[in-house]
Amino acid sequence: MTRRPGLCLPALVAAGAAAVSLALPAQPALAAGVPAVPVPAAAGIPPSFVIGGGGYGHGVGMSQYGAQAQARAGRTVAQILASYYTGTALKPVRDDALLRVQVLGMKESTRISTSSDEAAGGHFTVVLTRTGGTTTLRGVVGDVLTVASSGTRLRFTLTHRGRSTAVTGSTATVRWQGTRELAGPATVVTVQGARAHYRWGRLEVSNVLGLVNVVEVLRLHEEYLKGIDEVPASWAPAALQAQAIAARTYAYKALSGGVSKWCDCHVYDDTRSQVYDGWDREGQATWGARWAAAVRATAPGRSTGTVVTYAGTPIDAVYFSSDGGRTENSEDVWANPLPYLRSVADPWSSRPANPLASWSRTRTQKQVAAAFGLPDVVALDLSDRTAGGSVRVAVATSSSGRTARLSGGRLAGLLTLPSRWLGRPAARTAGADRYAVAVTAATPAKDGTVVVAAGDPVSAEAVLAAPLAHHLHAPLLLVAHDAVPGAVAAWIAAHPLAHVIAVGGPDTLTDAVLTTVGGPAATVTRIAGADRYATAALVAQRIGTAAGSALTAPGDDASLPVAAAAAAVAAATDRGLLLARPQPSPAPTPTATATPTGTATATPTGTPTATPTGVPSGPPPAAPADPAVAAAALVRSLGRSPAASVVAIASPGLRQLGDAVVAASLGLPVLYAGTQQAPAATLAFLQRQPGLTRLRVFGGAGSIPPAVVTRLQHA
Repeated sequence: MTRRPGLCLPALVAAGAAAVSLALPAQPALAAGVPAVPVPAAAGIPPSFVIGGGGYGHGVGMSQYGAQAQARAGRTVAQILASYYTGTALKPVRDDALLRVQVLGMKESTRISTSSDEAAGGHFTVVLTRTGGTTTLRGVVGDVLTVASSGTRLRFTLTHRGRSTAVTGSTATVRWQGTRELAGPATVVTVQGARAHYRWGRLEVSNVLGLVNVVEVLRLHEEYLKGIDEVPASWAPAALQAQAIAARTYAYKALSGGVSKWCDCHVYDDTRSQVYDGWDREGQATWGARWAAAVRATAPGRSTGTVVTYAGTPIDAVYFSSDGGRTENSEDVWANPLPYLRSVADPWSSRPANPLASWSRTRTQKQVAAAFGLPDVVALDLSDRTAGGSVRVAVATSSSGRTARLSGGRLAGLLTLPSRWLGRPAARTAGADRYAVAVTAATPAKDGTVVVAAGDPVSAEAVLAAPLAHHLHAPLLLVAHDAVPGAVAAWIAAHPLAHVIAVGGPDTLTDAVLTTVGGPAATVTRIAGADRYATAALVAQRIGTAAGSALTAPGDDASLPVAAAAAAVAAATDRGLLLARPQPSPAPTPTATATPTGTATATPTGTPTATPTGVPSGPPPAAPADPAVAAAALVRSLGRSPAASVVAIASPGLRQLGDAVVAASLGLPVLYAGTQQAPAATLAFLQRQPGLTRLRVFGGAGSIPPAVVTRLQHA
C-alpha cells in the first residue's frame, strides 16, 4: 500500500511573493528537522474544463424570465417594461397595417395544401403572375399546389382530383376560405417545410435568390400577434402582456424599416426576428386563448395597440430569455449605443424558476484548445467583462506560454454555451459573528459528537481542530474562552450531544465552558499538550495520521491564516496538521496526554495518549507568508482531486479567521480574499483550475463584499 508523501509549508516565505514553495520531507513529517525539497511548479494540462454560467440569449432589452418573476411578484406591465427599457413610456398607435412574415425561404420546392373541420371548407385560389398576364387555379381539400424553383422563375403544379396543371410564372398569391381574402368556412393552410400552419391573411410565393420564398401577409394588430409564440401561455398575465407589447413594438418598428430584399418580408418567423407559430399557437384550446387574451388586453381599440416609445417614437423592443443578473448595453452586443437599451440590474432573471439561471457545461481539452486555435490550454482568463457582466474577451494560455483571444460571444458559440455570462456560482455562509457562522455550517453528527475550540479570537488550537472535526464527521463549534455564545447555546439545545471533544488546554477553554457545552449527559474529552505544537501532534495521532503523511505549517500567531489554509487541505485529505516553531529550538519531548475533564464519565476510545517524538521547527522568519499566495499553493497541491472541485473563500484577517477554520472543518480547501480586492494569487489560481465548479463564501459582506465575490466568480 502506497502512502501520499507529507507536505511541508516552510515558515519562511517572502511577503507578497508570487508563489509558495511546497516541499516533500525526506524524513517522516512527525520527526523534527525536516529538510525542504522544492517541487516543480509546471502546470499540468487539464483533460477537461467545467464552465459555468447563467442566462440564455443576447442580453439586450427585456429578459423574459425576469418579466415573469416580476409579474409573479405583483409588478405591473408598465413597471416591468420600464425596468428593462430605460427612459421609455407606453403609447397607443394604429397597428392594423399588413405585415409580411417569411414562413419559408431558401428552398428548392414546397407543397401547399388546406384542411378544414367543415365539409364545405378548404377551398383556395392561386393567382399566378406570368408573362402576358395572370392565371387563376382553384383547389379544394385534398388538392396540392407544388412549387419548384426554375432558374429565375417558379414552376407551379396544382394536382386537383388526380389531374395536374402546370404553369410557369414569377409569383403566386394563395387565398383560402374563412379569411378577409376569401369568404367561407374556417380553413387552415399547410406549407411543407414551414414551422407552423396558417389561418389568416394570404400567402405570397416568389423567387428569391433562385429559390422558393413564401411570405404570409396578415394584419399586425391581431392576426400576427396572436400567433407569436415566445413565452409559455401559462405565465402570469402581466408577463404575457409585457411580451405582447414588446412583440407589437418590435413588429411595428420593423414595418417602418420596409421590406427586405433578402426575404421579401418585414420579419422572419423565427429568432432572427421573433417566433411566430401562426395557428399552432392561436389554435390551442386553452393556452391559445390565454395568449390571445393578453394580446387583447394590450389593444385599446379595434385598430390600435400599445407600444413602447422613447421620446415619443416606438423603440426597437428587443428581448431575450434570461441573463446572468444584469442586462447588456446595446453597443456591447451590436454596433450602436441606444439610450433605451442600457445595462440594468436584473436579479429577477436569476430566480429559481428559470431553468437556466445557473448552468454548467463540461468541455474537453481538445474542444477548448480548438476554439482558441492553440495546441493546448492550461489557463483561461475570463475577467474582461462588459457593463452587463458577460465576458467581453476571453484569453487562453497554452503550456508553452502562447495566448489567444476570443470574444465572449464567439467563445459561447464555439463551445455551444447558453450565454456569455460565464462565472462560477457562489453561495455565502454568513452569520452575525464567527460563532454564528460555525453554527450555520454545522450539521449534527449521527453519534452526537461535536468538536469545540476557542474562537475569541480564533486560536491555533481551533485551526488544529478543523481536520479533526472533518475526520470525525462532526461539527466544529467555536466558543469564547470563558463563555458559550448565545448562537452556540441555542444550537446545542436543539441538538443534544453525546461526545464533546475540546482541542486546547484551560488557557484557551475553561473547564466551566466545557461543562456547559457537554451538559449532564455528554462525555467530555480534552486534547491538550504542553503548548500548541505538542497539541498538534496529539491531534494528528487522534486522526490516525500515519508517519510521513501529516502537513506542516508555521505555528506562530502571525502565520495563523497560512496554518488555517493548511488545515483545510489536511482536512480535505484526512490528515493531521503539525505546527513548526518559528525559530530553532531543542525538540521537546512533552508527556502531555488527552484526559477527560468536566462532566466526563469515560475516556472515549482512541483518545491519544502517546508521547510525541518531536515537533518540527524552522528558521527565524523574516516575514510572515502572504496568506493568499500560501493558500493558493496549498490548494494547488490537491491537483485535480474531487476535494478541489469546490473551494471556500474566506478573509485572512485574524478577527475573521474563524470563517476559514469553519470552512476547513467541512473539508473545503480555502482561498483568501479581502474587503478591498480579490488577491492576484487567488485570481490566478481560479483561472488555472478548469475543474473548479463553484465557490462557497464564508463570512458576511463586511468581510468579503459582493463586488469581491463577483470578481472571483468572473476570474
